[in-house]
Amino acid sequence: MSFSLKNISSNVESIRFKVEEHAPALALTTGLIGLGWATYETVKSVRKVDAIMEEVEERQSNGEEVKPTETITRVVGAVYKPVVIGTLSVGVILKGFHVLNNRVSALSAALATANSEYTKLRRYIQEKHPEEDFLADDEEVYLNAEEEAKGDKGEKVKAKKPVNEQGYNGCLFSNSEDYNPNDHIGNQVHVSQVCRILCNKLASTGYLRLSEVLAAYRINPEKIGINPKTAEVIGWKHYDTFFDVDFKTFTSKSEDGYARPDLIIEWPAPQSLVGRIDHESKIMQEYNY
Repeated sequence: MSFSLKNISSNVESIRFKVEEHAPALALTTGLIGLGWATYETVKSVRKVDAIMEEVEERQSNGEEVKPTETITRVVGAVYKPVVIGTLSVGVILKGFHVLNNRVSALSAALATANSEYTKLRRYIQEKHPEEDFLADDEEVYLNAEEEAKGDKGEKVKAKKPVNEQGYNGCLFSNSEDYNPNDHIGNQVHVSQVCRILCNKLASTGYLRLSEVLAAYRINPEKIGINPKTAEVIGWKHYDTFFDVDFKTFTSKSEDGYARPDLIIEWPAPQSLVGRIDHESKIMQEYNY
């Protein structure tokens, strides 16, 4: 049988990678095994300490002098093993949690950096190509191929709207009671301010319901085709996803026939919160089978 140093090195590297990949799970398993071993050694140590104390009492009853240092030394020798094993086991478990926490922190930082770079890139492209609306995955269509709306200065412009304007990933901000058709900049500022409030709530409570997002923006769920009861049991949990509310501008036709800028607000796809929060909530209990 011939051995290849290259193959051995490759196998060692593969094993090392697998060990590092599963380091938190291995550390937890090792720590639990160590604690079990420490418990077993503790039982044995208790018996040894009892035997030592009985021997000391017997020697003292026979008039023999027993030095305290001798007794302490023998007791320490009987109990040191479970103490050391237990301490090392707890240390290994804490090390595993430390590694896992570092990975979560690194992932959160990477997601935040990616989102920041995406925002910068999107703004850069918008500045270079102001004629585009950048409605993400939504295609732009004309309200009516033959119909045109008058702009604020009297010129004719085609009014456009996104195809999927309602759903669980976002909706038109004009569905909100806070929407002001005459203050487009104010609408953008309001969307951003409410987004910060929602992000702070998610960070403080650990979860955020879709119903809370809609309530913050004063949007009636039924108005955008969402069952209010469903909105109570779906949402986001901290670290599950990077939550953010984004908005995009597009041109729509107002009731008076003029072209007006409108916003579509979007957020990450919500997930089921059933069995993960508020186990005693009446609405949650209806969904727990």
